[in-house]
Amino acid sequence: MIRWRRHELPLDAPFLPGLARLLLEVCGDDLPSALVVLPAVRACGSLRHALLEESGRAGLLLPRLATPGQLVTDLAGRLGLDAAPTVTRRLRPAALAPHLAATSWVRERPG
Repeated sequence: MIRWRRHELPLDAPFLPGLARLLLEVCGDDLPSALVVLPAVRACGSLRHALLEESGRAGLLLPRLATPGQLVTDLAGRLGLDAAPTVTRRLRPAALAPHLAATSWVRERPG
């Protein structure tokens, strides 16, 4: 079962280094199993670097980093909606909504 937790970062500190520290602290050795959704591809790349710097290691297994668009595209592929030519890119989230609502991990997610 997936456990959802909310964590807060201080507003007066740089976001990505703080997020990297939080992920390393909370996930520990389970970091590769985490999913982090960031608003842009550039932020994903910056978080990769921040995670490596904050870990102090020469190498690190990273979590899955995605943008909302990448996440929607991936879910559409998993649900078989990527081959549907009638679903435009702008309408894809609306087409995915009923399918996602039927999955147990969405139903179990707290409000």
